[in-house]
Amino acid sequence: MTWTDAQSYCREKYTDLATVDDMEDLNKLITCVNDYKLWYWIGLKKGDSMKWHWSLADRCFYRNGETEFRNWDTGTPQNGNCALMSTAGLWNNTSCDDQHHFICYDGKQVTNLTYVLIQENKTWIDAQSYCRQHHTDLVSVRNQTENTEIEKKISLRGLPVWNGLFLDSWIWSDQSDSHSENGSQDIL
Repeated sequence: MTWTDAQSYCREKYTDLATVDDMEDLNKLITCVNDYKLWYWIGLKKGDSMKWHWSLADRCFYRNGETEFRNWDTGTPQNGNCALMSTAGLWNNTSCDDQHHFICYDGKQVTNLTYVLIQENKTWIDAQSYCRQHHTDLVSVRNQTENTEIEKKISLRGLPVWNGLFLDSWIWSDQSDSHSENGSQDIL
C-alpha cells in the first residue's frame, strides 16, 4: 500500500498508523514485527510547515509550556534549522552543518553536573550524537532560570554553543506532537 492508503486503512479498522513517542514504543513496535526483511509504514511524514522542537523527546521532562520557551536575539530566527546560544544568553539559528561547541544535558545523576560544556567543534547532529552517547541529550532550555544558568557556564569561554533546538517539518499522522524529528533518523 501507499502511505496514504495505509493511513486510511488503519483509520478505518483501528485508530491510526503507529506513533512512536519513545524508545519503549519503538521496542514494542520492533517486537511486533516478525519479518525484518520487509518495510512497514508508521505514522511519521513530512508536513507542509516547519516547527521548532527539542532534541530531548521525553515528554515527562517538560512541564506545561516549557517546550515553547525561546530566548531569540533580535531579528531571529531567520535562516538555519539549528539553534545556538551566544555568551549573552540570546539565541540565533544557523546551518546545522556549522561547527560549534555545545552543551549536553546529563540527567543520569551519576555526576553533580547537569549541564556539561563540551569544548569541541561539531555539527549539530554530531553534537547530538555525542551528548546522547556520553550524557542524556543536547540541552533543552525550558525557562529563563535555566537559560541564565547555561549562559553563566558559557560566558567565560566567549563562544556560542549549540543547544537542542532544531527546526523540522516531520509530523505524526495522528497530529500528536513529536519532539524527535531530527532524531527520527534514529528510528526510521
